[in-house]
Amino acid sequence: MLGVSPIYFYGRGVERDDAKAFKWYKLAAGQKIADAQYRVGCAYKYGLGVERDDVEAFIWFHKAAEQKIAEAEYELGFCYKKGLGVERDDAEAFKWFRLAAEQKISVAECELGSCYSYGLGVERDDTEAFKWYQLAAEQKFSVAEYELGCCYKDGRGVERDDAEAVKWYSAAAEQDDAGAQYNLGVMYSNGRGVEHNDVEALKWCKAAAKQGHEKAKCMTTVFEDIIAYNKNPTAVHQDLSEQLYGSGKRYCFSKGCERNILQAAYYFEAAADLRHIKAQYQLAALCHRGEGELAQNYKRAAMLYKAAADQDHMLACFYLGKLYDQGKGVDLDQEKAASLYRKVIELGNQSDSLSKDEKDVYEKAQIIMNNRCAA
Repeated sequence: MLGVSPIYFYGRGVERDDAKAFKWYKLAAGQKIADAQYRVGCAYKYGLGVERDDVEAFIWFHKAAEQKIAEAEYELGFCYKKGLGVERDDAEAFKWFRLAAEQKISVAECELGSCYSYGLGVERDDTEAFKWYQLAAEQKFSVAEYELGCCYKDGRGVERDDAEAVKWYSAAAEQDDAGAQYNLGVMYSNGRGVEHNDVEALKWCKAAAKQGHEKAKCMTTVFEDIIAYNKNPTAVHQDLSEQLYGSGKRYCFSKGCERNILQAAYYFEAAADLRHIKAQYQLAALCHRGEGELAQNYKRAAMLYKAAADQDHMLACFYLGKLYDQGKGVDLDQEKAASLYRKVIELGNQSDSLSKDEKDVYEKAQIIMNNRCAA
């Protein structure tokens, strides 16, 4: 029976007929043939020869997964991850992704990396995330190649290495991963891990923009202007990031246009990608608070605060310290928090003039450290 099913499914010597293929797979599945059980699950998942039914798909994937069919283990994990045919359960998703990953299913390896990266069903562990992304990327799975590039770019789970980031973004970009194409364009624009090249930056941003990548659409226009007017690369880079930051401020603070937090975040992120320190801080603050349609994201906020804090941004140092104090988006670490508060005080002492916000965090940092010393 199992031998008949592929004949109809693939149309080997006969016209393709999903309904007949399903009929024979279902008969074989009823006799506990694991591969047939998996294929019946796929038929229900995609509506091939039978009406789509997530609950039935889950049932048959579960039967096949219990017989260690790797693809079924992955599909079962996906059902638990998305709540398809069963109540969402991150721990169960992690369990089945791991079983499939251990059988070298690349998409499962990538999903397992994501579980470790975001703490879904398991304690967050960037080193483990990197390990599983790498295993999937080595099988040329484009999403994992992109994620591996991000790990190298941001120094998550591995020492930061811009050249390796470019290598993996390039691999994913060649497979039409829009996020990788955009990030590769930014790396060329910044000269990170690769020689600065605005023509290559434009090429990859255009490729991402064609796939609907919103930030890439914006950057494509900007890079076209850069090349058209043949500006000095250093001045261009400064003008570009400042232009994007200015657009973000207009939408964030209603300067000459209606307030739009998502649009502001969009421009801040584009400028932050070009290492604009104020844009990094403003986007971090939006992610920290969560405002309007922009969801609160402590992990993203911490990453952006750190990027700005590394460039001696006082406010970023203070609020990154608060996240370490509270264990939000980062592991709880009061020593790191204290070092950041001390940095705020040092920066304040070195400055001839402080803004109102800088004075506020300077005074708060002093109070926090005085209280800790007294305790």
